[in-house]
Formats: sequence, structure tokens, C-alpha cells
Amino acid sequence: MNHRFKYIKAYILCALICVAVSSCFKDKGNYNYNEITTVSIDSFGNKAAYYLDSLIISPKINVSPDPALLDDTSRYSFLWTAAVSNRVAAKGDVPLLTLGTSKNLRIKLTMRPEKYTLYFKILDKLTSNVYYMQCILNVATTTQEGWLLLTDVNNEARLDMVSFLPAPLSDTLILTNLLKNNNMPTVHGPRDIAYTAANQGNWVYFTGVDGGHKLDADVFYWQSNYNLKYECLFEYGANFTPGYVRNSDGGGSYLLYYGNNFYYQNQVLAAGYGLPLNRVAGENFDFNASPYIGKPIPMSNPGVIFDRTKGRFLRLNINLNGSTSCVEFPQLPITDPNYKFNYKTTMELKFMVTNQNSLITYAVLKDPATQKVWVYSMTVTSTGVVQNFAKEISGTDIQNAEQFAVSPEFGYLFYNVGGKVYEVDYDNPSVSKLAIDLGNKKITLLKFHQFILYSLEKYSAIAKRLLVATYDPSLPAESCGTLNQYSVPGLVGTPVLTGSWPGVGKIVSLTYRERPKDQ
Repeated sequence: MNHRFKYIKAYILCALICVAVSSCFKDKGNYNYNEITTVSIDSFGNKAAYYLDSLIISPKINVSPDPALLDDTSRYSFLWTAAVSNRVAAKGDVPLLTLGTSKNLRIKLTMRPEKYTLYFKILDKLTSNVYYMQCILNVATTTQEGWLLLTDVNNEARLDMVSFLPAPLSDTLILTNLLKNNNMPTVHGPRDIAYTAANQGNWVYFTGVDGGHKLDADVFYWQSNYNLKYECLFEYGANFTPGYVRNSDGGGSYLLYYGNNFYYQNQVLAAGYGLPLNRVAGENFDFNASPYIGKPIPMSNPGVIFDRTKGRFLRLNINLNGSTSCVEFPQLPITDPNYKFNYKTTMELKFMVTNQNSLITYAVLKDPATQKVWVYSMTVTSTGVVQNFAKEISGTDIQNAEQFAVSPEFGYLFYNVGGKVYEVDYDNPSVSKLAIDLGNKKITLLKFHQFILYSLEKYSAIAKRLLVATYDPSLPAESCGTLNQYSVPGLVGTPVLTGSWPGVGKIVSLTYRERPKDQ
């Protein structure tokens, strides 16, 4: 047995010696060992630049072990692209824009002013490795956001603006004659301007005695087929004289007031404005519709429309399928404790507006026989209507009131006579307080503006401000106008001037170029 173990030990010892000896010989195989190339891109931060300005980005790229490899165009390629952020693409948008194919980006920003995600990609064609870096690119304009003013300069429509520059800038610019180089024909007798938003894009519509047009809401671009008459399928005769355009809801529906009619257009379901909607079912005539409409813009909630032919308030229904209807409100008997007023009246409607939050509609009426002024209040929803009150307003010079406005926060009624603005609380409707005295200046507009993005904090705050537009006849027509903005305190307190922007034309109408919170 011991003899056999000796042999086993000898074999193991020989094997170990062979392994040890073989490990001492030099490896004569033909192998190439290359150091691995690594690429990384340092963050170049978020960028902001103005439309038509230059954008230059020189990214820092780290290549190891040999930075010179990056200059080898046969190995590395570069690509800069951008995509619109946080918005459903509008018609005509390109999902991914190619901005450059060089290591450094140097371009003129001709892309639509928007918030973009900017992408930088490096491709290693030898290894197929791809390296990325991205940031936010905010393309802005000097007309990014602010009050758009339709002004009258010697009976010609002019677009002026109070422009609030985006952060980190804080300047406010007074811009005039913004359409002087866009080749649009002159419009006389300016009437109305409105910023509109829909899933087909954002537009600015404005109208005058001899026509109406829409403009690109970012750079106010115009082309011949932006003439409003091309959206009208009805026969408008030799002279095209539109009143105004408004969003009906936020999804691409519009209302056009033309002549004594309202027309409706849903851009998804129809190609333009068709038949008038101001007809009651069962009647064979289009009634004479007041231009004032009680409808929260841009909500799909029902509205209130006034028939001047029969002197009656009507419910306006606009359905999701694109159909519209005008129906009479069910009249409460006088003996009903909820009765406040009759929906039929011999009075003239002087003003009507609906609060976007409370859905309360206020209608100001004047009796032509007695010169008395009344305010009717009602709340119209998809399920019914509630009468809130009917009160006679007998404050100072109310029978001579020129314009009206209703505070969306407190419901106070404002009206002006000449250069004086009065304020009324419905709890004491026989008393009016002199709120603002502008002396000999002429007031051309009194308004609380309704915002499309009214739920945003910044716009809900501005919506509570009273806007008073004035002009000084002693100044040149090009610069005689001023827009004033006032905060309205509770308890019928005296309005406080919070902004004043002079040097524009005589303001006929105004709207606001809105931007989402993250733009």
C-alpha cells in the first residue's frame, strides 16, 4: 500500500513541476490591447433667446484618452434637434426640428417662439455608442406677453402693445404699430380685438368697419387667406363688416357676431361659420341679437343671449356635437318666492357679462320711457337657471352712463360719465361712489378682462383689475391714448392705480396675449 502512495506522490510532483516550468516561458501569441475611449458631455444649462436672434452653444466634451479623436469626422457625428415642450402640436408643427450637425451650435432662431426641449447627440460610428445631453430652450419675443391694444389713429386700425418681458427680464415695453411691415391691408373703423386659443393654434382676431383678419399670435404674421371672410360660409354681401370673434370653449370653437346675428364654428366639425344660431326652435325667423352675450369664455357652459326683436332673455346651448340652440327660459309665476324678474322686457339691454368663476350673469337694462336703469342677475348652468335679484340703480348720472363693467371679485357695478367713473354696491343701489376722476380726459373703454387661462394665479389676479382706457384730444393721434389699471378694494373702497401706460393710440378694444405658467 505504501509503495502505491509513493507512485501517486511522484506523479503529482511531476505535474506541478510541469505547470511551474511552462508558466515561466514567454507568451509568444499575437494580441493587440487598445485603451477604451470614453466620451462625456458637460451640462450646458437651460437657454433663453429672442426670436430671430442668434443662439450659440459650445458644449464642453470630454474624450479620454485622446481629445483629438473628437476631430475625426469619419468616426464622430453630431446632431442638434429640438421639440416643442408641454403643448399638443399645432397644425403645421414639425415634431422634431433639426438645428445643426456640427459640434458647436450657431444658428439664427427662426423657429416659432415656444418652450422647447433641446437635444445634443454624439454618435461614435466605430462603436455605435451614442452620447446625449439636453436642456430647455425658451424662444421668446419682445411681444411675448401683455396687453394687445386695438387703437384708432385717424380712423385706421393700429395694433399697439404693453409688453411684459419674460424672466429673468423685468422690463415693460410700450410698442406701437406692430403691423406696419406685415403686408396686411389697412382696416378702417376699428371695432374689436381678441386673443383666442384652440387645439389648431393660437390666433389674434381683430375687426373693423371694412373687414376682419386673424394674425399668428406669436409674431403677428399675416397672409391673404387669414382674412376673416374666408371662414364665413354665409352670404355677407359686397361689404364685409364683422363685429367680433370670441372663443366659445377651449377646444377650437368660436362665436362670430356679424350684423345682428351670432354664428358658430367648431374647427374640428365644420369648415367655417354657417347658419345663424339666433333662432328659437319652432320660430321661422332669425331674431335681432344684441351683441352682448352672457357666456363665460372659454367654457362650454350654456350662455345667455338677448333677443332685441321680442325683448327677451334666452338660453344659448352649444353642444359637444357642434349643434346650437336658443330656447326660452321657463318663466316663474309672480307668486313664486324665487321670482325676481320677467325674462321678457320692454327695456333695452345696455351691457351683459358672466363671471367665469361663479357663473353669475349680470345684465344692465335701461327703460327708454322712464330712463331708469336696472341690473338683473341670474345663474345659468347645464341643469337650470336661478334668478338672483333685480335692482334699480339710481346713482349719480346713471341715466347718462356710457360704459359698464362688473367686478368679478365683488360684483360691484362700475360705469362712467365723461371722465368720471362711479362704483355701485347692490346692497345700496341708490348710491354711487365717485371712484375715479380723470378730469377732461375721454374714457374709451371700461373693462375687467376675461382670461382664457383664468385659473392661473397670475391671470386670476389681473382679472380683478379694473381697466380704464383714456385719450387726450390735445395730443397727436399716434400717442394720445393711455391704459390705466386699478386694484378694486372690498367694502366699496376707492380703486388704487397699479399701472399706467401712455403713448399709444386711442384704445378701442383690448385683449391679452396669454402664456402658460411654464413659458
